[in-house]
Amino acid sequence: MARLPKPGSDQGKWGEILNDYLSQSHTDTGTLKDSSVGNAQLQTNSIGTSQLQDNSITTPKLTDNAISTTKIQDNSILLAKLQNVGQPNGIATLDTSGKLNESQIPDRLSETAITNEITEQVTPLIEQVGTDAQAALDEMIVSGRVVGDDLVLTRGDGTVVSAGDVRGPKGDDGDTGDPGPANVLSVGTVTTLDPAQSATASITGTAPTQTLNLGIPR
Repeated sequence: MARLPKPGSDQGKWGEILNDYLSQSHTDTGTLKDSSVGNAQLQTNSIGTSQLQDNSITTPKLTDNAISTTKIQDNSILLAKLQNVGQPNGIATLDTSGKLNESQIPDRLSETAITNEITEQVTPLIEQVGTDAQAALDEMIVSGRVVGDDLVLTRGDGTVVSAGDVRGPKGDDGDTGDPGPANVLSVGTVTTLDPAQSATASITGTAPTQTLNLGIPR
């Protein structure tokens, strides 16, 4: 275990013992070894900005999570003390509304770039959906009619296609029904027409009672 040499003893070993003691925290050049001074060795508030040389503390010399908000005095870090504020590879700043300035947002993340990217990606999809929808409408059957024995269908695009023979075989004759009542036809009005007019005849009413109306030229 390293120790300091003891006065009145350690005859002829002072240099060896002292060097061993100093080497615990110093390098061969006399500088402090890395990690030889930590929080436990520093008195609270013993090191301030006046004791630190400019640029003496850099990112590689700070351990992860070494500086937290609880260790930073209020208002001790100002924008003027930060390098590259609002500059490339620096620290971005917020405007009065709490948003990033447009000039500090990478081109690929700007509103225009994102809008263009969305348009570029979505427009083909919309066009494809429209094409597919139109194709579906064109294929849709909108009307049909029976021509002869075939069912003829009309698509949305106007093309006509036959669905084939849809008329089934003739069925058996049904039973003979009861005789209906005899129809009674009486003469109604007889109208005299001009010689140039053609004779007319019409039947009104419903069976079995109907009326015959006549128009006779002079």
